[in-house]
Formats: sequence, structure tokens, C-alpha cells
Amino acid sequence: ITCPQVTQSLAPCVPYLISG
Repeated sequence: ITCPQVTQSLAPCVPYLISG
């Protein structure tokens, strides 16, 4: 998975995945 910034867990990654 590619996220803008992963901090501690995938919490900031969740809205990013939903967005596309």
C-alpha cells in the first residue's frame, strides 16, 4: 500500500485508500 504518511498505524492511510 502507498500512503502519504504512515504514523504508528494505518489510521492516516484509511481515508487515503477510500479516496483512491
